[in-house]
Amino acid sequence: ATEVEDSITLVQPILAALLQRDTESFGAERLTLLESLRSSGRCTVTPNGYVFSRPGRVAQYLGPCMATSDAEARTLIVEHLQSLACNWYWDLLPANSSAVRCAEELGFTRRRTLQRMRHGEKINTSDARIYAIAGFELG
Repeated sequence: ATEVEDSITLVQPILAALLQRDTESFGAERLTLLESLRSSGRCTVTPNGYVFSRPGRVAQYLGPCMATSDAEARTLIVEHLQSLACNWYWDLLPANSSAVRCAEELGFTRRRTLQRMRHGEKINTSDARIYAIAGFELG
């Protein structure tokens, strides 16, 4: 096996576990969405989380971000924020007080409040692992 094949063999179980955590956290499988976001911006993945960012009309957009711990989320987010000296938007779920605290500590101020709504059956989610949403239009 080549070095690339070895790397893929090692990474696939990590990505599979991470995608499973994402599905549990968000309440739906989002592989196609995440692949689309990866192609339009930047993505950092670790065994314990991921963060995406992409250009917006007036500012860079941070999200989605899912992580298994506050420390992991902060590390991922800070790395993205430091990669570009520009204005940023970051939409998060107010139910995740750790995400709110992290955003405030990094100098973000509240401009709008999100409220997750649903129609139909209850969707099981874990907002505690969602540190940034993909966007109003994406969830």
